[in-house]
Amino acid sequence: MSWLSNSLQLAGELLESVDQKASGKLKQRGGTRHTTHLLLDLKLRNDLSAVERQLANSTEQLAVCQDELEALDKECTDKITSLERQIGQLGCDKAADEAHFVAALGVKDAHVLTLEGHLTASKHVIQAGEAQLEQRVTSLLAELTEASAAHVQLKKEYADSKQSMYARQCALEATNAELTSQVATLQHASAEPTASSQTKNRPLQEAQDMLASTKKQLHEECRKAMHQAQEISKLTADMTALQAMLVHKEASHHASVLSLQKELHEARTARPSAGAAPVLTTTTAAAAAVPDGQMQAMTRRLLEKQEQLDAVRSRYTTLEVRFNDLKAAKDAQDKVR
Repeated sequence: MSWLSNSLQLAGELLESVDQKASGKLKQRGGTRHTTHLLLDLKLRNDLSAVERQLANSTEQLAVCQDELEALDKECTDKITSLERQIGQLGCDKAADEAHFVAALGVKDAHVLTLEGHLTASKHVIQAGEAQLEQRVTSLLAELTEASAAHVQLKKEYADSKQSMYARQCALEATNAELTSQVATLQHASAEPTASSQTKNRPLQEAQDMLASTKKQLHEECRKAMHQAQEISKLTADMTALQAMLVHKEASHHASVLSLQKELHEARTARPSAGAAPVLTTTTAAAAAVPDGQMQAMTRRLLEKQEQLDAVRSRYTTLEVRFNDLKAAKDAQDKVR
């Protein structure tokens, strides 16, 4: 557009200069007017031809520029129409995406509420199980304390019975020595022939029988005492091991409870917020199902811990029954003696 305006301006300046020159020449004096009229006319004709040629060229260039301007205007109109159409399509896509995003947020919020309900229920179950386990551990510790006191009492009674058995053994040995001396005296006396040898042989036979019975009874008492000592030693070792096992199980249970509480806290803090929730896909649905698996694993671990405590309690009950049977047998033997 600048070169077109420059060309038009140049043509106007040429025409103006030609007019000025013509007017100047016409104002000259009459002597030279006739002589130069032909030259001036020829020059003016040449200048006019040049101006006309420049004007024709400028007109052609102006037509070309108008054609280019029309083509450019059409191209701009087409591009504007295409852009308006793209803007409309983008607006529709944006509205559809916003509607889909709002629907996905609603589904995510519902899923988050469901997960919170599951977490609350699992928390109540874990708290109830923890309270029950603590009650069981407390009762087991109380029973273990009672068993320890009974064990101390039994050890004391065993020491007393061992001392009394030792005293009885000493008395039986003294009786055995006395009976041996009497048997020797009777045998020495029976070597002399007398009329009452048959009468004396009867006490001798009775003394020998009594000596054999006493030896047998002494041997049986020693065997029973050794057997009871072995049983009490084994029972003491079992109760010590059981006590250590209960302490270990209690520590393991507390560690497991702390671990479960930590996992619950991590699962709760790792839950995605509803405001920044993306559109749900298969991957996010699978990730949302992870807390359910964690809850099931925690429940299984609690059940396993409860089964282990039940097994320990059953074993403790068995040992306590054996302990009571052994104590009853010992009391019965003490009463018989």
